[in-house]
Amino acid sequence: MENLEAENVVILGDIHGSWGKLISLNDTIQNSIIIQVGDHGLVDERMLNKLNNFSQKNGNRILVIRGNHDDPRFFDNRTINLHTLVKDESVLKINGKNYLLNGGAISIDRDSSSYYFIDEPFRFQNIPYDIDIVITHTLDYAITGKNSEFVKYFRPGDYCLEDDLLDENRVLEDYRTRLLEENKIKNWYYGHHHMSRTIYLGDTNFTCLNIDEAKEVW
Repeated sequence: MENLEAENVVILGDIHGSWGKLISLNDTIQNSIIIQVGDHGLVDERMLNKLNNFSQKNGNRILVIRGNHDDPRFFDNRTINLHTLVKDESVLKINGKNYLLNGGAISIDRDSSSYYFIDEPFRFQNIPYDIDIVITHTLDYAITGKNSEFVKYFRPGDYCLEDDLLDENRVLEDYRTRLLEENKIKNWYYGHHHMSRTIYLGDTNFTCLNIDEAKEVW
């Protein structure tokens, strides 16, 4: 496992193709790692190619996990300019700590979205050990809270949406439960829900980052 060293590790929420916050972070920190929690906006080859225009400066590195509004085909650990598009279930050692990165989520607007990827949902195959920090695109309702009214807004045109979300929630809950049973996880970061939220469960701090919100890992 590669051991990455960085002066700072910063977690960045969804950006949906708007690079303002990402550019300002890259301008103000140096020799650091920015981990973007997904929904970068890499929906097609045009957006992928735009990464080549990103300014390389300050010795920073940007790790991107897969969001529901990112094309899963691109997330194979390829590096374009400063960006590494991290494969699901990747474990990276950063400053001596083991980070687990896993993307994916169901789009509640999938019936009306111009960009829908059939293999967008969260999935997992393995429960790794010795994990210190987890970053996923989403989490289960016990952590995020369930916004039934928001789901109902999109449901009339998507009759399977609520059942699919419940199925995914069971997978996410199983993943979280099993990871916590096998690891002493200090921090778990996620995005997707477009809100700022922090709760503590046992010894783990669960932090949801809003759009463009950034938090440094301590």
